[in-house]
Amino acid sequence: MSGISRMTALMIQGNEVECDAELVDGKWSGIIRMLKGRYGFPHALLLSTTAIFPDSQTAMKHMSDLVDEIRKMDVMK
Repeated sequence: MSGISRMTALMIQGNEVECDAELVDGKWSGIIRMLKGRYGFPHALLLSTTAIFPDSQTAMKHMSDLVDEIRKMDVMK
């Protein structure tokens, strides 16, 4: 696993997260935030990308796919 820390992967695996996107200089960056509490308030930024995506939907899809991939991994190896 390269690019993110084992701790970040464990936080994604063990917590409810949301995927989002942010517009930066005409391109979109992907974001993964950990949610907290019964109402799912954003609590902590876990991961963000550089602004490389052409639109917000592509950025959020990429981050959602990444969350799915991380949750399938055995990050303790």
